[in-house]
Amino acid sequence: MSPLLKTLMKFSKTRQGRKLTSQAMTYARSPQGRKQLAQVQRQLSQRRKPR
Repeated sequence: MSPLLKTLMKFSKTRQGRKLTSQAMTYARSPQGRKQLAQVQRQLSQRRKPR
């Protein structure tokens, strides 16, 4: 496992990490968040296709 991933895992187990995770999940479930996530998915799928 990479050092960055280990650091992120440690942070996610802290009180602040759990709070930020909860906020991110709430945003992702909101209409605005869903719209933005869909836009990012479209952009990434367009990059993967050969031009």
